[in-house]
Amino acid sequence: MCYMDSAKGLFGLLFTTLFLLVGCTSSDKKGERPYEIFHKIDSSNNALKTAYYQFDNIIKESDSILQLSKKIKYEKGEIQALTNLSRSYVRNHVTDKIIPLYRAYENQVDRISATENKADLLLNLSNMALALNNWNAALDYALHAEKIYRKLNDDLGLSDILALLGHIYSGRIDREKSIAYLQASLDICLEKGFERGTARAYNNLGNAYMMPELDTIRALSYYYKAKEINERLGYTDNLVANYAMIATILYEQKKYQVSEAMFQKAYEIAQKADDRRNTVYISLNIYDLLMATGREQEAIQKVNQARDTARLYDMPVEAICYQILYEHYSQKGNDRLALENHVQYRTVEDSLAIKRNVLEILKTEMKHENEKRKIKSQARKTRITLLLTLLGFILIFVFYTVYQKQKQRNIQQAKEVENKKQENQLLKEKLAFKNKKLANNVINQIRLLESRKQIADYLIAEKKKFATSYYPILNKIIDKFSNRNEDQVWLEFEAQFNQMYKDFFQELGAKFPSLTLRERRLCAFFVMDMTTKEISALTGQRGHAIRQAKTRLREKLGIKGEKDMTIANFLHAHIIDNPDKS
Repeated sequence: MCYMDSAKGLFGLLFTTLFLLVGCTSSDKKGERPYEIFHKIDSSNNALKTAYYQFDNIIKESDSILQLSKKIKYEKGEIQALTNLSRSYVRNHVTDKIIPLYRAYENQVDRISATENKADLLLNLSNMALALNNWNAALDYALHAEKIYRKLNDDLGLSDILALLGHIYSGRIDREKSIAYLQASLDICLEKGFERGTARAYNNLGNAYMMPELDTIRALSYYYKAKEINERLGYTDNLVANYAMIATILYEQKKYQVSEAMFQKAYEIAQKADDRRNTVYISLNIYDLLMATGREQEAIQKVNQARDTARLYDMPVEAICYQILYEHYSQKGNDRLALENHVQYRTVEDSLAIKRNVLEILKTEMKHENEKRKIKSQARKTRITLLLTLLGFILIFVFYTVYQKQKQRNIQQAKEVENKKQENQLLKEKLAFKNKKLANNVINQIRLLESRKQIADYLIAEKKKFATSYYPILNKIIDKFSNRNEDQVWLEFEAQFNQMYKDFFQELGAKFPSLTLRERRLCAFFVMDMTTKEISALTGQRGHAIRQAKTRLREKLGIKGEKDMTIANFLHAHIIDNPDKS
């Protein structure tokens, strides 16, 4: 049976592994780290890049670095150690170790304070989710990391995450998005001169055009470009993938001789690097090629070599080797060897089935725990929502109560202001009435004096016409009518005015001693809000004379330039309502 038809499936697994290894956080990134961790991380990175057989040492060293970094709260060292652990587990398909590591960090993203470290953690989580076939989670983590790398302008990290997104979309059979992301990763690497990233991008684009077959000619050109760079840089793990994929395409094109040379080159590089996993996969593909060219004995030797290596390192591909041998010996009629290989095949398959069941149980438990966490998270969110809603209602009630009280206070204050206005208006009206009454009283008194004087003058002028016997009576009448003069009227006016406006004339005289008696009375008339016509009627002066007197009075009071200030307002402010009265 020819197994080249399954070559792409095997190499799909191989190159997914290589992608996760090469596509994880790049070793080109540097940062400030404590010295005692710095050397350990670098030596662990170098071991991970160069040797597969150091798996146990790498795991032990990386775990030690992880615990130490956690202890001293050194995030960069913790994330780098996590990267090495996850890359090692992915490379060696130790899924039962990936699950607890993934579970331990999937809810730790918010704990990481440094943005760059958070992006690297998301990249690691995406790789681990991909290894666990959790494509949706891998995509979510990768998209989140992409946003952070773009925000940080981290071209190296961005090229890594774009390549990972291209691989994820390739697995989700979205060719257009896959190629678009991979091409974007390649463009960044070419622009910034990231040679390792450029080689990886070429290799990933080759994979995208190969699975399923889209354009094998273009894929071949990408693999050749990746091979040239990896040969120049000396990256043996990538070279194995490049040579193997070139050989696979050439095999499909029936160029067996060149294909065999390429497979042999890949095998030699993997064997030199002690990359036992890839030596097994390549041996199986060489087996298909040898069978296709009729070299059956050499093909069986290759399968036996692959089986021995797979058995030694507990590789799942061991079952495939036994199946190939079983089918081969069955066709040849060698029932004994066929039975032996079939029994071994069933034994390995049963063991793998147990492991698969354990993994499924672990995945189910992880899924169950995730669901429980989601339920708890949802319950917590619901409680928070209810508390916030209750708090909102309480705040609304408090604000409404305060608003109503403030509204009542405002209404009460408005009423008080209105009452005060009404009181002031009543006082003004009462004062205006008193002012009017006082003015009318003065006017009447003066007019009465004038009438009495006119009567007295008339009696004096007509006295001779009366008999002498009436003279005593006439003299009494004349004396009585002439006895009260105008000064007494003004004195009574001032006394009543001082009662209405306490000590007005005394305060006015004290502050403005230069004012004449007429000017002080004029001030009183203005306070009483009398018009020029009313003042004219009271004093007997003409309107023009009163206006001139008013101008002189403003000058003496010192309000000449204040056009908006009336004499009445000035006197109210400085005499009547002044709290500093003498």
